[in-house]
Amino acid sequence: MSLPKFSTLPLDLSPLPGEASSHDLPSFIHGLPGIAPFHRGTEPVIDAARPWLIRECAAPLAGETIIALSVEDEIPVLLPAGSGPVLISGLALREAGASPDLELAWTLAAALDALKAGVDPDQTAARLSVVWTIGPDYFSEVARLRAGRLLWAEAVAALGARAPRSLALDVHGVAPASSVSRATLAAMAAGSGQVRSLHLAGTTDATGRMPATLQQIAQRELGLNRVLDPWGGSRHVEALTDGLIARARAHIAEVAAAGGLAKAAGSGLLRRRVSEATEQDRADQGR
Repeated sequence: MSLPKFSTLPLDLSPLPGEASSHDLPSFIHGLPGIAPFHRGTEPVIDAARPWLIRECAAPLAGETIIALSVEDEIPVLLPAGSGPVLISGLALREAGASPDLELAWTLAAALDALKAGVDPDQTAARLSVVWTIGPDYFSEVARLRAGRLLWAEAVAALGARAPRSLALDVHGVAPASSVSRATLAAMAAGSGQVRSLHLAGTTDATGRMPATLQQIAQRELGLNRVLDPWGGSRHVEALTDGLIARARAHIAEVAAAGGLAKAAGSGLLRRRVSEATEQDRADQGR
């Protein structure tokens, strides 16, 4: 799969909230359920040393490798030699009709397959990131990002990873928005869920800088990259997060029982689940 080259904009941005910023919180805040997806014990699973990158398109940075998952092809997740970052992309899954929870579960399942095949869990985990579609359904997308962090932290710890960096899930968001208003909602959802980087597709202006401008506003004026888990404790977001965690766990277990994501795709399991999700979406929308 050929992908275009691209670069990131050289902006002076604040890093994502991390351990240092969490120490500034009142002591009682650590007992709130909303903090859980971002912490293992007292350690937050957000990496403070890596800032929010504004991507110009959904393609690799220098030294990055993207593994694009498919619902039909038996694609094993093989890590290239070296120490470069590897992005496991679920974009094609969503384009094929997979629901957000399926994209969440299957990309994590692929990452866990790679982690199990690696020699050292900490070295392997530090290389892995996921690429997710970020839609305009604000609260659901925030909840999905939160759920993904918790599931990842639990899974890599169970596989023997010990470094705090290994517990931090890097999510690279791509928002295929058809208008500036939808792109704004997606950028706010991605920022509230605290992605590693964001690409706003399909939005531009005469200068070609509209996507970057929206992200700068989200960061510098709204301050979305300066708050740790802003929706933690919200009854609505916590309920959505719990629901996504439960569904994703069931999907991941199903893939594991099938022998891994590659075999699940080759057996037709992923295509069947996508068909079911499509039919359910049509029913929900009354079509």
